[in-house]
Amino acid sequence: MQARKLAGLDDVCLHSLRHTFGSTCANAGIYLYTVGKLMGHVNVSSTARYSHLQNSTLMAATEAGVAKLNVDWSQGA
Repeated sequence: MQARKLAGLDDVCLHSLRHTFGSTCANAGIYLYTVGKLMGHVNVSSTARYSHLQNSTLMAATEAGVAKLNVDWSQGA
């Protein structure tokens, strides 16, 4: 609490910073197992609760997966 006041961040919840860190790492492509180790989690399911993927990350993953199918979608599947 004192650190937040000294930094002028009275409205920042330190717990929220853990969510931000986990999400930022996950969206950067770091494996959840690695993110969990960085956060001190024993179980990857805890890390999954902290790490929220952005729509842009999900779209990029979808596009990468579809590209591997090697299908000309303009002609139909």
